[in-house]
Amino acid sequence: MKLFFSFFLLIFTTLSFGQIPHKQSRKPLKFFVSWGYNREYFTKSTIHFKGDDYHFELKNVVATDRQSPFNFNTYFNIKKLSVPQYNFCLGIRLAHHVSVSMGIDHMKYVVKPYSMTRLTGSIENDTKFNGEYHDTPIRITPDFLQFEHTNGLNYLYLKIDKQHCLWPHPTKHVTVNTDAGLNAGALIPRSDVTLMQYNRNDQFHLAGYGMGINLGIEAIIYHHVKLRLENKSGLINLPDILTRGAHAHDRARQHFGFTEFYFMLGYEGSIM
Repeated sequence: MKLFFSFFLLIFTTLSFGQIPHKQSRKPLKFFVSWGYNREYFTKSTIHFKGDDYHFELKNVVATDRQSPFNFNTYFNIKKLSVPQYNFCLGIRLAHHVSVSMGIDHMKYVVKPYSMTRLTGSIENDTKFNGEYHDTPIRITPDFLQFEHTNGLNYLYLKIDKQHCLWPHPTKHVTVNTDAGLNAGALIPRSDVTLMQYNRNDQFHLAGYGMGINLGIEAIIYHHVKLRLENKSGLINLPDILTRGAHAHDRARQHFGFTEFYFMLGYEGSIM
């Protein structure tokens, strides 16, 4: 998080000075901060696993998210705000209805237990899975594989949006805006993986990157309070997933499409 805020501060300082030339009056820049929760959906993917005594792939793997059931203690307890699938965003609104923001989407990706897949490759160990496989149907049982990015599938992104005012209230107490833009950033999951008899992995690791488009609609109430609905859709590529910890050479890789829907509550104010 320190790296995240330092990077944002650098961008903010650069853009702020670039927007206000000497001896020229401009409208004040706006800043905004938002927090919310999400649901997401993933396409099927092929996961490649490689280690000293195995090299195989699983095709058409099904995965879901894992949002925490709603209760007051989880969603309104300040100590547990990061437990559910959350979204945090911090940004500035520039001239010409353009905004630049940075944030983190804390998603969760869970390979569906007992789902069917097809295995191709070789396994050479002392488990019952030892052997050669050629597009062989196999069920993902706990003794074979448990595979999750649940703490989480963390997407640290930079986002640029173009805004359109849809409905300004005559008294300006409520304004409704729509926007569209692009996002890209790094994926730093904490992958929870147990593969056959090998040691479980549960470490944060820079595993890849993501990119996509975003569409949003928001209401700004009394100039400051933001209520926002947004969708992100795009591609996530994870070429370097830890499966047995950073000390081991074992890795997995996968890529998949995602779409994410979330609601956010925020605040908007003037910088200068």
